[in-house]
Amino acid sequence: MLRLSSNSSDYPQTTPQTPQSNPQTPPQIILKLLRLLLKLLLSLILRLLLRLSSNSSDYPQTPQTPPQIILRLSLYIYIYR
Repeated sequence: MLRLSSNSSDYPQTTPQTPQSNPQTPPQIILKLLRLLLKLLLSLILRLLLRLSSNSSDYPQTPQTPPQIILRLSLYIYIYR
């Protein structure tokens, strides 16, 4: 005799697979934000130091590397690394 009806237990149950994205965990997002804030803060401090050093150029200096050049170099290295 042929069996026309089927039990649901005859076939394995599968759940539909959805493609899983790779969401960032909250600590990773917080770390990224902190890194950006730190970078911004350091660049602002370096710019402030540059302005202060350029204002002090009225005073005679001994022949050595001016602080302005060092600050600009460090700002450039920090931003573009």
